[in-house]
Amino acid sequence: MQCDINWDRNHNFSDLIPGHTDHWHRHALHGTLVRRTNLCENCTQTTSNTIGEGRLFWSPNNRWLSYTIHDPDVVDICNAYIIPSDPKDGNTPKKFTFFTARVGSCYDPAWSPLGDQLVYERMALGLFRKGIAGLADCG
Repeated sequence: MQCDINWDRNHNFSDLIPGHTDHWHRHALHGTLVRRTNLCENCTQTTSNTIGEGRLFWSPNNRWLSYTIHDPDVVDICNAYIIPSDPKDGNTPKKFTFFTARVGSCYDPAWSPLGDQLVYERMALGLFRKGIAGLADCG
């Protein structure tokens, strides 16, 4: 599906970048990519300081992101982190879970509808819910 890049209310060739008409990444032209993590890009997956296997989630107000990281401080453990989606609100991820044993690894930290809690899976032991301290306006 084409986007109306030039705002003429028509979806036509002038809305596409010549030479990339079949490239679905052209939608990235509607914004500038902003890096939100400083994780290791060249490291072997599942090693320390790499993105976890879980998915990334947006808070209900789109101001925060939640995701998991193979913890840089604890080998073979995934912990949940949250970070502002906009760099003007900060660039430092906040650690959300503090597991130190393999049974503690967590995945898929999803936001509650009000944005005041996260629920995550913990090593197939079940789902756990935790309030978000220190983020009074995250909802």
